[in-house]
Amino acid sequence: MSSSALSWTPTQFSVCWFTRGISRTDFNQTMSAFGGWGRFVFHTTTGGGIYCGTETTNRFTPTQLPNNTYVLNVYQMFCFTYVSGSGRFYKNGTLLSTKTMNTSLAWTGGFNIGGSDANTINGTIGAVQIYNRALSLEEINQNFNALRSRYGI
Repeated sequence: MSSSALSWTPTQFSVCWFTRGISRTDFNQTMSAFGGWGRFVFHTTTGGGIYCGTETTNRFTPTQLPNNTYVLNVYQMFCFTYVSGSGRFYKNGTLLSTKTMNTSLAWTGGFNIGGSDANTINGTIGAVQIYNRALSLEEINQNFNALRSRYGI
């Protein structure tokens, strides 16, 4: 699924989503701003490690987000925030890692949830929220707590 309505050059942003995967392969469970790396990308590994960030040089990798960060067959909420050269990655309202990242390029053409190939979402997406600012930990937890019972978390 993709949305072409999102075209901007973010100086800060947040992408938050609830997901329940049923399988993991390298590069699947992908979500990204159109154009991919240089903007925003999230994808998993076969073991449930995660790659996420604005670009490949300083992205989060399975070193920071190791195997089984992405758990199968249960809903979980992930949130990535970016502001002032800093990316933060949260799971279920808990900060897992912070890392210096390069500024995002313009998002032109929209946002992709999954794809038409093996990089797609294999499971269910419950909700996706994209903000034009970096949410605080309190705001992330407010969103998580408001929706968690809907997904049995």
